[in-house]
Amino acid sequence: MTTKVFISYAHKDAALVNKFERELVKIFSDESGRKMQQFGLWFDPGKGVPAGQNWRDSIKAQIKDSDKVLVVITDTYAAANSWMGYEVGAAEALNKPILTLASDRIPISDLPEDLISGQIVQFDPDAPERAAREVAERLAAA
Repeated sequence: MTTKVFISYAHKDAALVNKFERELVKIFSDESGRKMQQFGLWFDPGKGVPAGQNWRDSIKAQIKDSDKVLVVITDTYAAANSWMGYEVGAAEALNKPILTLASDRIPISDLPEDLISGQIVQFDPDAPERAAREVAERLAAA
C-alpha cells in the first residue's frame, strides 16, 4: 500500500522543496531496490489542476486523498500569506496528520498558531538533505 503525502509550501520555495523531495525518494528506496516504505508525494498541486477547475476544490481533493501532510516553511511571511494556510486548514478539517518542516532561521514562536501545536522539525534551508532522514522516519511512524 502506498502512503500518500501532500507537501504544502510557498511557491518561492519550489526549488528547495524539489531538492528535499528528491532526497526523500532516495531514502524511501534502499540500494538493493527493496522499498523501505512506499510513499507517493503530491508536490505541486498547481500542475494537477486542469484549466477551468476550481483550485480550492482540487487542492482539497488531493489533501483528502492523502494520508499525511508535510508543511515546509522558510519564512513566516510566506506561511501566513500563501495557500499554505488554506492547505493546513483543509488538512486539519480532514483530520490528516501534519508534520511541519521549519527553517532553523525563524523562531518557532513566530510560526502561525495552527502549526505550533503539531510536530515540528527544524532544518537548515541550505542543506535540506539533512532533515530528510528525520522527516522520513516521522512520516513512517505517524
